[in-house]
Amino acid sequence: MPISFPQHIEPFKLAGLGERLTGTLPFSSLKRAIQASDAGRANDAKLVCVSLEFGIDESGHRYMDGVLSVPLDLRCERCMQPLHIPIEARVCLGIVKSESEAELLPARYDPLVLEQAEISLLKVIEDELLLVMPIVARHPAGQCQATPASGELQEDMVEERRENPFAVLAKLKSGSEN
Repeated sequence: MPISFPQHIEPFKLAGLGERLTGTLPFSSLKRAIQASDAGRANDAKLVCVSLEFGIDESGHRYMDGVLSVPLDLRCERCMQPLHIPIEARVCLGIVKSESEAELLPARYDPLVLEQAEISLLKVIEDELLLVMPIVARHPAGQCQATPASGELQEDMVEERRENPFAVLAKLKSGSEN
């Protein structure tokens, strides 16, 4: 499936022109995101919806603003059953040429530091999606098929069995008072 917008862009130039990029791209083209989703081939046919606006704000800062979304099929780490999660990344990047310029950006912007004029739009999209994808995918409480004893209760039991490291000192102290 062809990508419906450019793979490489010049963000500084696009912001100056007030451009807008909208379209879709196959999730399978985002190799790191595919690995992070860890659901086999379930997401290969999924499409990432991209809507990005470039511009210059009232303070003269160039920006990239928009939304990325994709419905992913993941695997719950508790019960190992399928889990459907709609992923949506809000993108609000301030486009700068150096780290010193990045420090001057308003708090609403995350910096996009350009080392060269042209960058891979796929890499930026993938980075933003990776930031919002769950590290550990799991069903909401009460909807998971895992038994409580399989995970959380066992951890609680291990916590209870751990000996207080200062208990040895207390024994030494009580032994020396005799």
